[in-house]
Amino acid sequence: MSKKILVLIGALLFMLISGCAIITNSTPSSLTIEGKVLINDKFNNQEFTVQVFKEDTTEVYEESELDDNGNFIINITEDGNYTMTVNNTGNNEYTSKDISFTIENNELVSDIDFSFIIEDFGEITSSISIDSTISIQGIVEFPDTMNFVDIKVILSNEEEGKPLKMFMIDESGEFSISEIQDGIYYICAQGTNNTTSPWLKVNIVNSKIESEEKIILEIK
Repeated sequence: MSKKILVLIGALLFMLISGCAIITNSTPSSLTIEGKVLINDKFNNQEFTVQVFKEDTTEVYEESELDDNGNFIINITEDGNYTMTVNNTGNNEYTSKDISFTIENNELVSDIDFSFIIEDFGEITSSISIDSTISIQGIVEFPDTMNFVDIKVILSNEEEGKPLKMFMIDESGEFSISEIQDGIYYICAQGTNNTTSPWLKVNIVNSKIESEEKIILEIK
């Protein structure tokens, strides 16, 4: 009788161990990537999604919609090389630059800022030529309560006017706006809740900025 009980207990333990192994293997770990898409206000009526493609494939591997603030979340369960881009579901004219990244052992190989800016490339190309251009560099000072990924630098040809270009800042607040021709421009930094820095006038003559002072935009 005791021998049968031992056999039964052994069988139950085998089933329990096997069952646990099946549950563990059926739920592979995943890497969660969070990011943000900055969109020019004139594109608010457009729909955008974030798409991830595995290396050398055209099939969408993962896709995420944006929340009201432009945030997105992507989950990836496999190691490999990937490309992430923002797709305009209604009109391919509005695009972003791609971000390439690699995952090994369920971790990103290098630190990457998964932030995108949606630009109207056709309009920018017709407004700003790449011949005889310079870059505008500066820094944005902002409160500690504000996240740098929520801040964008806006370049316009008139104060409080339609953006010609929008750029993001890095973690230290620095920015660079490239391919700017001679002319008079206005620049400001915009943060959360429509908080902005004062507009700064920038005059470029012979591919040089007239004022040699460092450009500082302050959001209070």
